[in-house]
Amino acid sequence: MMKKAAVFYHVWAPENSVSWCLLIDEQIKNLIQAGLRHNARIFCCINSKQGEVIRQYISQYNFIEIIEISEDESQYEAFTLKHLFDFCNKNKEYEYVMYFHTKGIRHFSQTRDLSVIKNVNSWRRFLEYGTITKWRDCVTMLQSHDVAGINFHMHPREHFQGNFWWATSKYVRSLEHPLSKSFADESFCHPEQINRVSCEMWIGSGKPNWFSIYNYPFGIGNGSDNFDLYGNDIFPYFLHNSF
Repeated sequence: MMKKAAVFYHVWAPENSVSWCLLIDEQIKNLIQAGLRHNARIFCCINSKQGEVIRQYISQYNFIEIIEISEDESQYEAFTLKHLFDFCNKNKEYEYVMYFHTKGIRHFSQTRDLSVIKNVNSWRRFLEYGTITKWRDCVTMLQSHDVAGINFHMHPREHFQGNFWWATSKYVRSLEHPLSKSFADESFCHPEQINRVSCEMWIGSGKPNWFSIYNYPFGIGNGSDNFDLYGNDIFPYFLHNSF
């Protein structure tokens, strides 16, 4: 029997857009298709000015537990990470947790550059493959690792680039609260991005024993390791790699 697992889904969507419903519906259907609906508790936090209508939409899937809705977007993804952290500390019978979010929704809703939309969607599918589709592999690797997922990077600090991952609850309990301090600084990101990037750096802040199914092919583009990698469409690499 599989040990207990929980999934935390961070939902953000910009104001005055309805494109979010397509992305959210696809991500939820991915959870169902992968079998996570019946193998984990699924929690959702909605952090958006459109919170109420998003709640109505997600509530059509009655297996998803919505635990907080807020229009205050100042905490970025830590809005959901704080619930994941608290859950691990209060429910020690749960061995594993997964985190993912509405990756790329800002681009889909606001960007006019069609190549960016195409490229970002490839990255989202790449991240979902490594955590949702391959969740059983991640859980297996958590028998001997603290964290597991896809696209792990050592620089500028240890993190899963894109911020989709699995972790043991024990490891999460060893971390500082995600809102206790900033886990990013101006040495590697713009001051206006620190709070957002901090959320991505949090999971690696405890120097975990990590496992990554696959990292993006450094041969494409200029091989830079920054936070806006989406100038390239990785789908051909993703599609033809056996993982």
